[in-house]
Amino acid sequence: MKVNPLYLLTSPEIKEIFSLFHELTGLVISFTELKENGMLVFFPSEKKAKYCELIQSIPEGKKRCYKSDLQGVKKAIQEQGPAIYRCHAGLINVAIPLFYKENLVGAIITGQLLTENPEEKDFSKIRENLNSLPLDFKELREAYFSIQVIPRDKLFIATRFLSLIASYLVEKENRFVLQEKLIRKQRQLLEEKRELEKLRSQLRKYFTSFQTKERFSSTPERIIIRAKEFMDKNFNRPLSLKEISQKLYLSPPYFSYLFKKHTGLTFTQYLRKVRIEAAKRLLMLQPHLSIKNIAFAVGFSDPDYFCKVFKRMEGITPTQFSGR
Repeated sequence: MKVNPLYLLTSPEIKEIFSLFHELTGLVISFTELKENGMLVFFPSEKKAKYCELIQSIPEGKKRCYKSDLQGVKKAIQEQGPAIYRCHAGLINVAIPLFYKENLVGAIITGQLLTENPEEKDFSKIRENLNSLPLDFKELREAYFSIQVIPRDKLFIATRFLSLIASYLVEKENRFVLQEKLIRKQRQLLEEKRELEKLRSQLRKYFTSFQTKERFSSTPERIIIRAKEFMDKNFNRPLSLKEISQKLYLSPPYFSYLFKKHTGLTFTQYLRKVRIEAAKRLLMLQPHLSIKNIAFAVGFSDPDYFCKVFKRMEGITPTQFSGR
């Protein structure tokens, strides 16, 4: 299943956690897919630093920001924990990668801050790095000197807080994916059950449409007719020699003897023959049905055993018979 972090990131519960983080630290959280021009979400969106907005308003600037974040995430992976790094524009950020089943699906990043008060010499170095970008450096300078300043010790505390949030996100994503799989499986089983019931109903109607009810007769011939009629109507459910013998008020050994004498087949052989004939009709009339569903519909509890019996009686497999 494809992971969709945006589902979780935009849920009311997660938004409340991010709001609490912002309220306690004053920092903005962003989520990135770590793809160039990929999804980039900020919480809260209106608090994004003006300085970063100016740089990312230019495609090349946004590209450099993406590369800086990617390097920060790689550092976090190497250190196996949150990584504090300085971006290409001179700001301090924290990156925490998000994994799902050992696959990197994105990262949570916070920061856009300085750990010391900004100075002119610092901005001069930044301007040199950004000189190739068509920026209004007067406006950029003003934005730079308004960047939030957080001491490094407080940044460490915020980083630990963010790590807890990241762990919670991954755990919640795992639960979400598992729930989705269970729901899909339940729907599939329900649909298969409905399909089987429909097939059984159709088969019952098919066999009863050309069979007439005859009065009970105690002659051997009439006993066999009644037995065959009952098997023709109920072949799609578990049947036993004992059950039919009881319905005919005969002992199982005597009924077995009569059946073989008048049909040339044992009870089991005849039942298999009826079931395989029904399966052949389904294979021809409803080729879209799976072999498994056909097996269940005609009374076999094991699809593999059904295929073995079919090949033994017909010389070919059900798949070959249907031309699939």
